[in-house]
Amino acid sequence: ALFNLSLRCAIYRLLAEGIEGTAPMPPLILDEPTVFLDSGHVSQLVALIESMYELGVDQILVVSHDEALLGAADDLVTVRTDPTTNRSTVERGRAQLPAD
Repeated sequence: ALFNLSLRCAIYRLLAEGIEGTAPMPPLILDEPTVFLDSGHVSQLVALIESMYELGVDQILVVSHDEALLGAADDLVTVRTDPTTNRSTVERGRAQLPAD
């Protein structure tokens, strides 16, 4: 799964650079990238996200239930659904590491 994500990021980078390598990097969106990863590989995913940021990707959106990814986030958007009313609420703030 991690190899697949790395390969996708490499292809993304090639497509974004274009033939001359001058195109700006578009946003990178990862939807539930930790589904098939154990906790050891999640930390490698964090490193992959950080490397994409260092390559010039200014906006990386990660949709996940895994709190281990919070350390790689600048901003956090939390969506909660009330099971009684089926209404959702959204909270936005700075990302913080979960308390141990």
